[in-house]
Amino acid sequence: NAQRFDSVKAARKALRILRESNVDTKQDLIRWIKSNEEKNHDRFSSHLYSQTEWAALKVPVVAPEYSDSSLLSDGREVLQACFTKALERDATVLAFGEDVGNIGDVNQGFAGLQKMLASGALRIPVFVSALLLGRELEWRCVD
Repeated sequence: NAQRFDSVKAARKALRILRESNVDTKQDLIRWIKSNEEKNHDRFSSHLYSQTEWAALKVPVVAPEYSDSSLLSDGREVLQACFTKALERDATVLAFGEDVGNIGDVNQGFAGLQKMLASGALRIPVFVSALLLGRELEWRCVD
């Protein structure tokens, strides 16, 4: 929540400004910040895993079935197949990473997809020093 973040940030800044002074509002501010820290601990640290009905631990287990004719594939090939289908199916799928375009990411999940997919189907971010400086991110299509 951006408003909550900005409020706590402003309160901490006010507390830094008031650090040398001895006013009653300073203690109120300290209590308010501590109260928010406790609430945020519950919000963000109370559950390691999702507690919703869609939590991974609540999904029924499906045992794998193998036969003598089962296809043996590398994990990267499975990743490539999934990414290929996702990119073909949905134009809003986006891949981030400086090595996605050239070497196909650290797991080779995108390796060769530029050539397999139609021109412009794979959008690769141009990571330049402007990005490191916090400037606008540019996009280009790779043939």
